[in-house]
Amino acid sequence: MPPQTSYDDGKGNWSNPRVQAAHRASYHQTAPYAPVSPNYQPLPAAYPPSYRPARLSLGRRLLSILLLLASLLTGLAASGAYWAQTNLVSAAGFEQLTAPLAQDADFQQALAQAVTADLLASEPIASYLGDGQSQAWYGGIQNWLYDQAENLMSQSTESLVASEAYPQLWQETIEATHSYNFSADNQPARLDFSPFYQAALTGVQNRTGLTLGLEASSLPGARVALEAEEGPYPVSSSLRALADFAAVWQTYALFSLGLLLLAVLLWPGKRLAFAAVSCLLAAGGSALLGLISSGLSLTSSIPLPALQSAALFLQRLSEAMTASLASSYYGWAGVLALVGLGLTLLAILSSLLGLTARASHRLG
Repeated sequence: MPPQTSYDDGKGNWSNPRVQAAHRASYHQTAPYAPVSPNYQPLPAAYPPSYRPARLSLGRRLLSILLLLASLLTGLAASGAYWAQTNLVSAAGFEQLTAPLAQDADFQQALAQAVTADLLASEPIASYLGDGQSQAWYGGIQNWLYDQAENLMSQSTESLVASEAYPQLWQETIEATHSYNFSADNQPARLDFSPFYQAALTGVQNRTGLTLGLEASSLPGARVALEAEEGPYPVSSSLRALADFAAVWQTYALFSLGLLLLAVLLWPGKRLAFAAVSCLLAAGGSALLGLISSGLSLTSSIPLPALQSAALFLQRLSEAMTASLASSYYGWAGVLALVGLGLTLLAILSSLLGLTARASHRLG
């Protein structure tokens, strides 16, 4: 009888090498390719495919908003610096800003009275005429002379402010004040009325035919200090800082435009609409600053001079400055609002064209 083997029948025996080979072949055999059904839907992943793009989009929106806020702040600073450069630092602009004061009848009258009082209080005249209230035995004659001199000087100064030469004289006064305050270094700020005082003094001398021996610079109201002579000089320092700030208005403007452009480019989605909203926000901020500027009082932080003419000049100058600044901000608000409305119309038109194109593509 032949010996038995473990694979004598070749069937059903896993130790048979032929069975093992056939099993391995069937295990590694791949199914033929079959096309994916149109209704096939993959199993949901742990995170949706749009998770990371949505997070990136949110980050871009936040960055665009931050850039927009920085652009608005620098833009408003640029507009204020431009106004300061053209209306305060510029001599021609300052003359134009103060030109309405030359037509102010109340200010002219106060200035004429102040000059008259200063002339009468000057040492050469006061030593002869006194103060008009002398009680000496010769006081009657002296007081009468004082009244005559006062009437004469008052007529002279009032005729000066009413003359055709007054506008030119006022311009010289403004030029002297502006030139001193924006060129003074480590000196107190002041108002320089010396050209007007010199003209008034010359008019009195011509009327009387007397040489009074007075110089306009020696009169107490010719140069009115706005801060203590011994220092410190906060007004003068503020004017120099204002000049430095106004000189770089172009840098602020370019920086603001660059930030705005970058914010628009980074904004995911409808950039025209974002630009329109940005302009409208800038218009609102500018209008708000105009409203705030109209209520400012620049003389509240400095002591007013004792002389009525100088105090009135500062008050009227403060009013003119705040009105001009508010008007400037309102003007920028109007321009930005028009640009914002124009961009809004373009954004709406762009959206309508996009909808029309998509509808035509579906129908085609």
